[in-house]
Amino acid sequence: MGKFRSNYLIILLSGVVLLAACSRTRDTWASRTYHQITAKYNPLFNAEQALLKAKTTVKQQSKLSFDTLVPLYLVTPEQMVSMIDADIKRANEKATKTIREHTMVIAGKQKNKTIKNAYFVLGEAYYTSRDFYKAIEIFNFIAREYADHPIVIDAEIYSIKSQTQLGNYYAAREIANKYYKSKNLKKKQQIELLKAMAANEIPDKKYELARRYLQEALTLKPSMTERINLMYLIAQLYELEGNYFEANKMFRKIIKSSPPYIYQINAYLRMAANYDPNLMQSAEMLSDLYKLTKKDKNRDYLDAIYYQIADIYIKDENFDKAFEALQKSINYSTENNIQKGLSYIRRGDLHFDFREYVPAEANYDSALIVLPKTHFRYSAIEKKKNSLTELVQHLNVIAYEDSVLRLAALDKRELDKVIDRIIQQAKKADEEAQRERQVERDQPSMAGRNTPPATPTPAAGGMMGLNAPGAPPTFYFYNQALVAQGFTEFTNRWGNRKLEDDWRRKNKEITSTGQSTASGDGSSEGNTQGSDDIKESDNPKYKREYYYARIPSTSDSLEAAHKRIRNAHEAAARIYKDVLNDPKEAIKMLENLLKRYPDCDCTPRVYYTLCLIAQNQSLTLKKEAYCDGLIKKFPESSYAALLTGKGQDTLYAQKTNVQELQEYKAAYQAYKSSKYSAAAQLVKEAIKKYPNSEMTPKWRLLDALVSAKTDSKDSLKAKLESIVATYPQSPEATEAQNILKHLSGEGSAAIGSSAAASEFIDAKSAPHQYMLVLENKGIDLNTIRSTISNFNTSKFPNSRLQLRNILMGREYQLILVSGFNNQAEALQYLQEINKDMDFIAYIPKPNHQVVITSDNFRKFYQKQLLKEYIAFYEKYINLPSNPEKK
Repeated sequence: MGKFRSNYLIILLSGVVLLAACSRTRDTWASRTYHQITAKYNPLFNAEQALLKAKTTVKQQSKLSFDTLVPLYLVTPEQMVSMIDADIKRANEKATKTIREHTMVIAGKQKNKTIKNAYFVLGEAYYTSRDFYKAIEIFNFIAREYADHPIVIDAEIYSIKSQTQLGNYYAAREIANKYYKSKNLKKKQQIELLKAMAANEIPDKKYELARRYLQEALTLKPSMTERINLMYLIAQLYELEGNYFEANKMFRKIIKSSPPYIYQINAYLRMAANYDPNLMQSAEMLSDLYKLTKKDKNRDYLDAIYYQIADIYIKDENFDKAFEALQKSINYSTENNIQKGLSYIRRGDLHFDFREYVPAEANYDSALIVLPKTHFRYSAIEKKKNSLTELVQHLNVIAYEDSVLRLAALDKRELDKVIDRIIQQAKKADEEAQRERQVERDQPSMAGRNTPPATPTPAAGGMMGLNAPGAPPTFYFYNQALVAQGFTEFTNRWGNRKLEDDWRRKNKEITSTGQSTASGDGSSEGNTQGSDDIKESDNPKYKREYYYARIPSTSDSLEAAHKRIRNAHEAAARIYKDVLNDPKEAIKMLENLLKRYPDCDCTPRVYYTLCLIAQNQSLTLKKEAYCDGLIKKFPESSYAALLTGKGQDTLYAQKTNVQELQEYKAAYQAYKSSKYSAAAQLVKEAIKKYPNSEMTPKWRLLDALVSAKTDSKDSLKAKLESIVATYPQSPEATEAQNILKHLSGEGSAAIGSSAAASEFIDAKSAPHQYMLVLENKGIDLNTIRSTISNFNTSKFPNSRLQLRNILMGREYQLILVSGFNNQAEALQYLQEINKDMDFIAYIPKPNHQVVITSDNFRKFYQKQLLKEYIAFYEKYINLPSNPEKK
């Protein structure tokens, strides 16, 4: 009985002590210990675990992307907030419970040391859920209430991050400056502060300042993973500053640091993307990239590797190799649809630059099929593609109507032979399609796929980089050689198809550069294979009547076909001129229309359009041909009145002697046709016949130009000087003065050292560029580029010549024309362009004209060796036998 009473007293006493310890108003050791332990290992522990789960979810779902700047710290994307909502609510609930049930504020001071951690967890939870205003409120509270505790620094760093996310960069900078260079920070806090400060400067495009903060963080020796991430971001900031040389140095340093492979492969790719042909050698970079293509672990990166290989070839102007590499990039694209889309866009851009609009449209169309609509380039490419699609439709109309008109011109016997050949081709194509459908039924796993199946990989990277690859392949169809071969055959036959049901159906999207969509009646003949059950005897394509019905045979149907051709010409020209900003192709299209249909009722309108283009492009000869031609040939038309800006009774024809104008054009045409004797005779007679007309300066200048071909240089100079003296205010005097300056500058290229620079090499068989060196003083670069571009189009229409300009120092502007396979081609170009009178008239003097290889240009440009290269050029290239040196 006594023992029972003793135990009862002990229990009772313990209960009293426990009740006393539960008190949050008594500052005793028992109370403090009870609330600290209970809070730490119960509600606060649960809050920390819920927050950790939320942060882990964000980290796992946020795949590392190198498309943009690599992140410095974790920020929850908006689309992931709902995914972690339950965990964040639990963290908030448990942290709030900790504060509510275990706080011990006695005499104005918090006696429970665990409470500050509960507030910090609450602030982190708000930050993680992107509720940055509430996060700042909590962290500011911590900074006030625990001013002397190290947790304040962690709270302030989170405040900086929150202010940055809200765009309050000044407020974030003010907080950071309080602790920057402070000696009270631990190493980890210093690193986090510097990272937060760098992240705050990047949105303001203060890349150099951000980079300095990151470089300072590197000196604190962070962990290997963090160090590699910081180095990669530093390299990216160098790129944004335009300092590609330093960026590549940092990328090279990353590669040598044994980083995670995802960083290493992207460092290689970025080095290639930063290649500058004027400052770097491409051979080493190409060698590195081709080595990467041979490693099995790079299977999922082959599309991006070949994309960068193509980019280097484009910069080196080796376009055939570039097209080849882009095709491989597309073929090897297994899961990375963004990279595949970018490869299509790059190929489309190349075709577009070369004015090959039909394949350009096809590539843009393929890009839109694989790119997500949210991609930043989707909208612009869609607009460009739509414009080209309309153009291609008009071109297809012309091609289709021309073909049926040619058939209509055949006699019955010849027509039947042609139709029979077409029917045989259609049967052969359908038989091939039938075999392919049978193969697809036998191998359903491959049916309808525009890319072969592959091991799932994270979200696509793109031009800035890639994401981590999946596991090594084991399935048969992961064999890249077989996949590439099969995919090429598939796209050649079917185009680029979406992975979807009924992919073969006629109304699904398809890209095929060889498909014609236009027809004489406005209908579209798409996939005519039809059902597998169609018998040969029932297929209308196998009967002559099918084709007879589509061939115009009456005068009305023939005229309708011609009208569609005329309308398509004008519509295509409008797109060239107004949408694609390609006046040269617009002129070509409209002039072809005039050539085919000289008596069309659309001729005044076409003349007027050509006149406006000529005026905008400062094309003197075409302006005379079409502006004057409109007034002369169609004086009563509304377009002539519109051109003069006056009534139809006061036209230009009344001011100008029409007969004299006609004679001038005949003389000028004789000159342009190299019939110099005939031109000289016509000019001589005209000057005698019209001694004081408004066109006399033109006759005098044409006389001088003819004498340049038939007489001595002294005679040419005398006639030009006479024009300048007699008609000083005329445009012809200005042109004569320019020619005189050109003549006086001939033979003065040897301005530098008499000894050729030993580092230049005379590689006659290597690709060359034409280079025009101008003093960078008051020159009209747009006019110069336009003049050379017009010459390239008119004289070298089938050559893929590229025109660019680059500033060398502050003194010289370099105009470069590339695309010549060897030295002889470049020298021939130099000779031809110096015969062009527009070039002679509009190119400033003095200037230097040379041809140069890419290797020599790199040395020339890096060290600015103008005098040395001129000396080398004069000694080894510009020999007396060359056309330039006479």
